[in-house]
Amino acid sequence: MGTSWRRHAWYVRLPVGSAAPWAGIARCEAGAELPADEVVRLADALTLVLPSLAGVDYKDPRAPQNLVPIGGLEKLLRHRLGDPRLLYRALRGAAGS
Repeated sequence: MGTSWRRHAWYVRLPVGSAAPWAGIARCEAGAELPADEVVRLADALTLVLPSLAGVDYKDPRAPQNLVPIGGLEKLLRHRLGDPRLLYRALRGAAGS
């Protein structure tokens, strides 16, 4: 997969309205140190759970791959950062520009 570390990987198709061949495909990974039977159990569990967590396109343009809990976390973090204009101004001031 183009990296130096080993892992198990599998793909799950999430529910999506597009007919494009790779639409809704999510790659899942597990560490290579896990025994094969445990990876199979993990893959089975994720294949059952992930479709119910898939985002919807009218709320998130990265749906369905951007899962609902991740979108919620991003929204919370954006809220906690406050007004992006104030943040940008503070960062520019700290950088001395």
